[in-house]
Amino acid sequence: MKGQFDDEGLMEGSWLVTYTKNGIPIEQKYMYLKGILFTIITKDVSTGETSSNFDLEPRVKDFLKNLDVNNNTSFTRNQYYTLETLKPNRNGDLIDQALSIWIDNKSIENSAYNFEVKQGTIDIDNFPQKIMAENRERNEQKEKDDQERKEALEMKSGSQITGLRSGITVTKGVRPLNLGALKFEDDFSENAKIYLVVKFNANGIYESSDTANGTTTFNATTIDIAKRKAAEFKFPLTANGGFSTILFNFKMQ
Repeated sequence: MKGQFDDEGLMEGSWLVTYTKNGIPIEQKYMYLKGILFTIITKDVSTGETSSNFDLEPRVKDFLKNLDVNNNTSFTRNQYYTLETLKPNRNGDLIDQALSIWIDNKSIENSAYNFEVKQGTIDIDNFPQKIMAENRERNEQKEKDDQERKEALEMKSGSQITGLRSGITVTKGVRPLNLGALKFEDDFSENAKIYLVVKFNANGIYESSDTANGTTTFNATTIDIAKRKAAEFKFPLTANGGFSTILFNFKMQ
């Protein structure tokens, strides 16, 4: 196994591991940036055939570029990651096993590595591998903040109700003369159906309105919007005035 460390003692660049598997010579090239493994290239020396397990180089480069060294956190590709030190793993691959022995040789009694380790020629103080780990706490908070901003924007912009066909229906009584010509737009924060019984006088002028059965909300703001819109209706002239039941169907976009 051959490789190098950077000035901070982290694995850097190419680390080459050679071994034999079922009599076939194998080369594995581990590629690192600041101790972070970003790809493994395996080569069958007998055939020259190569394969790559994964390639995270662009993502690792973005992570390191955006890394805040004060808290070891990086906001990369719309996610938060934290730079963490890997723990020794004696059950891992050859590099993991070798590093585990180098970093903690007190438990070794009979090992082919004993001589070099005890002589101190390859003993290391700090584990040289890092990982970009998902910062779940920050990402969950970000998701929550994004949702709150989305809801606030929806509440601010509301939704648009345009004319009779899209959101307002006369379910009983006389149709307002100007219903098809009016365009309604206002701010609201919920999907709701509001049935209003609208009273008008002999001159077709709005007098009052009250909610009726079928209304799906108690939100005073939404009900007030419906009543304000109802006050704009102009009804036909009649001898004594009358009543019409009108459905306002509020739908968020």
